[in-house]
Amino acid sequence: MMTKHFKIVLSISSAAIAIILLLIFAISKESKPVNLTDIKNMNIGSEMPKILYADDNTTVLSGAFGIIEFDIADERIHTRISFEEIEKLNLDMPSFSVSEDGKWIFITDSQTDVKYKCRLGTDRIRIAEEAPPKLFSPVFINQYEEKYDEWFDSNYLISETIVIKNETYLYLRANPDWSMNSLQLTECDLKTNKEIQSIDIFNT
Repeated sequence: MMTKHFKIVLSISSAAIAIILLLIFAISKESKPVNLTDIKNMNIGSEMPKILYADDNTTVLSGAFGIIEFDIADERIHTRISFEEIEKLNLDMPSFSVSEDGKWIFITDSQTDVKYKCRLGTDRIRIAEEAPPKLFSPVFINQYEEKYDEWFDSNYLISETIVIKNETYLYLRANPDWSMNSLQLTECDLKTNKEIQSIDIFNT
C-alpha cells in the first residue's frame, strides 16, 4: 500500500514530467524552420499575392509561394504550404479561403468543388468532409476606383485584396521588378492614408 508521502512525491514527479514534455514539444515546434530557399529567385508570377485573412496578430497570404501564415508582431513566417504541395492535390482551378475565426485554411477546386482543409499552424492537408464554417472576407479593390491613388503608393505593385480594420487597413505591395523577395505587408491610417508601417514578409 502506498504511503501518503509516496503518493504526493509521485504526483509531483508526474506533473514535472508532463511540464517538461510540453516544453520540449513547444520548443521543437517553435524551432522548426520554414523552408524559404526558393523565394530569393522567385518571381511574383501572373498575379500579385493576396491577403486571405488578417487580425491584430496574424495574416494569411496566398501567391506563387503557396500559402503562408505570418506573425505580424514577431514579423516571421510560422507556416508555409508550398505551391508544389498544393499541386499534388491535382486541382484544376484551386481557390483559397480562411475561416472567419482564422483557424482553418480551405483549398477548393473551383471545377469540381472538392474541398481540402488545413488547420492554421500546421502543414497537414486533408479532405474537408464537412461544410466549411463562415469564411473571412477580405475587401477587393481595383485600380479604377477613385480612392485607389489615395490609398496606395503607385510606385509599387499592389495586391487586389485588402483588410480594413477599425482604424487602419492592410495591403500587400512589391517592387515593380516583380521580385517575390520584395513583398511587404503595409498598414495605413484609414482616415489620413498615412503609412504606419511596412513589414518585409520574407527577409531573405
